[in-house]
Amino acid sequence: EYNNKYISDEKIDRDIIDFNSGVPDLEKFPRSFWSKFLRYSFLDMPEYLLDYGRPQGLFDLRLTLSNFLLKTKGIKCYPDQIIILSGSSEGFLIIGKLLKPYYNNVIIEDLVYNGIQKIFKSLDIKFYPIPVDDKGIRSDLIPENIKNHFIIVTPSHQFPTGSVLPIQRRVKLIKLARNINTYIIENDYDSEFRYTGQQISSLHLLDPEIVIHIGTFSESLYPSLRLGYMVLPESLVKDCCKIKESCGLFTPSIYQLALSNFIKEGYFERHINKMKKLYKGKRKILIDKLKDEFKSSIKISGDSIGLYIVVEFKNVIFTDQILKKLLDNKVRVYRVEDHSIIKGKHNNKIILGYGNLGTGEIEEGIKRIKEILK
Repeated sequence: EYNNKYISDEKIDRDIIDFNSGVPDLEKFPRSFWSKFLRYSFLDMPEYLLDYGRPQGLFDLRLTLSNFLLKTKGIKCYPDQIIILSGSSEGFLIIGKLLKPYYNNVIIEDLVYNGIQKIFKSLDIKFYPIPVDDKGIRSDLIPENIKNHFIIVTPSHQFPTGSVLPIQRRVKLIKLARNINTYIIENDYDSEFRYTGQQISSLHLLDPEIVIHIGTFSESLYPSLRLGYMVLPESLVKDCCKIKESCGLFTPSIYQLALSNFIKEGYFERHINKMKKLYKGKRKILIDKLKDEFKSSIKISGDSIGLYIVVEFKNVIFTDQILKKLLDNKVRVYRVEDHSIIKGKHNNKIILGYGNLGTGEIEEGIKRIKEILK
């Protein structure tokens, strides 16, 4: 009975067109190639890797990542500066635990992913919210004499606004962190998928001694893989490993080995290039359909990178009642307001993710939204 109920619920969920921003196209993931890497890794791995493993992660993957990050993001680091994570959230938890005794407050973007807010709130770290605009965090609004704070930013693709932090603000942020003797956490969750202009360099390049770079493979591969990484100043690696070990946080060796080989043999890069073309097409269909249905009553932003766009409506407030009506009409959207710290400024904006939707679903989903909002 339990299994039948589970299958039934799955079927109901599939009827809903879900504009989730954090899910890539799962159907297009090369499962046949990936399964071969998993199989070979499991058969070839030495017996000791069947144990719990080291909290820092396998050297083989850390070496692969150090070479790959230099090629793709310009990050120069040694394998010993990298810690393998079971998703980027684990990195925020570890860093929060590490820095809390020294910095009980965090300078944080407002807006910011609510999952990050929950992690820092659980650690009783106080927020100092700084507004974001169409160019990212307003670094000019951070007091120059502020003390006892660390900083977290998403410079390559601010979530949820989609803005990119320009070099002037990056430099100002680095100077501020140096002056107040603190660290910057750089959250990079999907910069691989840039559709216009050149690839964005990492904030880490400006000062590797104070920037902690956290990345994930959830958007580039698939979320349930639960693999990410962070690049740390050498002085922080040992303590972060101790925290990870004390929390019982270990990342399965088989997935680390498979990913390392997947990257080394070029499959990851080919997959990204293929998906960029696919997502660029989906993005165009979504934007065209929105403009066709809503004309000048909307403003679209955050569309140059990633797997989602932000849509601002002129005469709509996305209340709980409106979201329920949309869900009843078999379409799920996500409020920008849910990721705000200071509430009440973004009630007319929604996030529309298109990564895991087919073109027909995208067009039908926008039609269903129009039916409710007309």
